[in-house]
Amino acid sequence: MASLTGCALAPFQQPNLGKSAAQTQVVIAAPTALTEQASHALKVAEISVNNARQTHTLWSRALDQLGKAQSAAKVFDSKATILHAQEVINICFRSTEQAKFPPVLW
Repeated sequence: MASLTGCALAPFQQPNLGKSAAQTQVVIAAPTALTEQASHALKVAEISVNNARQTHTLWSRALDQLGKAQSAAKVFDSKATILHAQEVINICFRSTEQAKFPPVLW
């Protein structure tokens, strides 16, 4: 029969860290700029809206999403900026594609 010795049998003792270590808070700095991908996505979204406006195929939902993307960019939220900008690009693409087909007559 094997016997255990050493630290396996020693009781666990919590280290004494003192009050200063227990009250330490980690502060995460707020971003101060958009990522390169987010600023590029926002520019492409703005160009898409301008192109759709010129071809008279702009949907109001694209403007709503562009406003959300621009608001997210003001607070340097790169993830939300990319998300909303991609939605703007998709909406503008669908609106211009739809204009290529003749209207449906019921």
